[in-house]
Amino acid sequence: MVDLSNDLIAHAGYPFKPTQSVRGKGKIDFLGCFMDDNEEAAAIVEEIKQLNVDGRKWSDMVVLSRTNAQSRPLEEKLVKAKGSVRLG
Repeated sequence: MVDLSNDLIAHAGYPFKPTQSVRGKGKIDFLGCFMDDNEEAAAIVEEIKQLNVDGRKWSDMVVLSRTNAQSRPLEEKLVKAKGSVRLG
């Protein structure tokens, strides 16, 4: 995931310092196209919940975004979903 992010950012046309991965290679489990931020956030939360039900640990999941502003709808949906997820 980190390598993919570094590759995408490298094509943005401005200098940056690549991030180093602290874990092994990962894979992208979820991609989507959505009408708005709320639809996207809801789909991400549902995917995260399903991955956890299927046995994936919270520490094995990551959500990448281009800007901090994109995280607000996701944060709101995660807070709402907090009561419906299995922790641990």
